[in-house]
Amino acid sequence: MTVSKRMKDTSRKNNMFAQFRKNERDKQKLIDTVVKQLRSLINAHH
Repeated sequence: MTVSKRMKDTSRKNNMFAQFRKNERDKQKLIDTVVKQLRSLINAHH
């Protein structure tokens, strides 16, 4: 395997992991937002 091919493969893998981490962060942000909204709804009704 050539060095350039190996670097390309590594770069592609890192890119996929970066995308995965971004998706996880986005999902966590969404969950946090929903939890905050639910809490404020609960507090508004009490």
